[in-house]
Amino acid sequence: MNDTILTQLKTTVERAVRPVTASRRRKRQMREELLAHLTAVFEDEQARLGDDAAALEATRRRFGPADTLLAELQGTVPRWDRIGVMLDKLSWEPGESLAHLAAKHTLATFVSYSVMILAILPAVILHRKHDALVFTLQFFVVMVPLMSVFSFVFVFFPTRLAEFLCGDARQRAWRRAMPYLLGSLVFFPVFAFFPYWVFTGDLAASLRHARFACLFAPVAPLLFSLMGRVMFHELRYEKEWASLDVDD
Repeated sequence: MNDTILTQLKTTVERAVRPVTASRRRKRQMREELLAHLTAVFEDEQARLGDDAAALEATRRRFGPADTLLAELQGTVPRWDRIGVMLDKLSWEPGESLAHLAAKHTLATFVSYSVMILAILPAVILHRKHDALVFTLQFFVVMVPLMSVFSFVFVFFPTRLAEFLCGDARQRAWRRAMPYLLGSLVFFPVFAFFPYWVFTGDLAASLRHARFACLFAPVAPLLFSLMGRVMFHELRYEKEWASLDVDD
């Protein structure tokens, strides 16, 4: 089976799967199962007819109308899968840039931490615990923005690294990857130094924490590279299926 036929089979599958309201994990499972079934049908028809075009047409007839299959697929989606649909809003959307995706994660992190702080703040105020109130406010002012920035870094850096290191040969660029690899070295020291310094005001102790964290700094490029590899392949999969023209 050549790539053209495989693309046609994928397009046939995507016409039925794309309109389904389901999480991406479930849609991926649907695609894999339907594509495996469709591939087996095509091979049977190709062996019987001896012609790719005729076998493809016969395969589509046996597959049935996309609208009919859509209703069947939607019926297999459990209600609890709607949680996955909502969480998928943080995933890559067709036409979305990497910077926008990372910014979306940053905003989600900021909002979730802010909601958590606002939820516990009334209890802290009612109990009139001054130290707890100060700590809560410090956490909101310092840690929430810091965690939001790190959320951006955790999405942007690994994915950019993977684009340079795992992409096609024409896309691979070790020199372009080096700034990201070197930049990731400061991740653990900064995370160890800044929060401790803000909360305690002890610069010497904060520097000791940062020096200790430097021992783990070489792990960051490896960690980001491994994370990026997973993200890169997930993005490539989503982009490949999103690029299929299902309107014909």
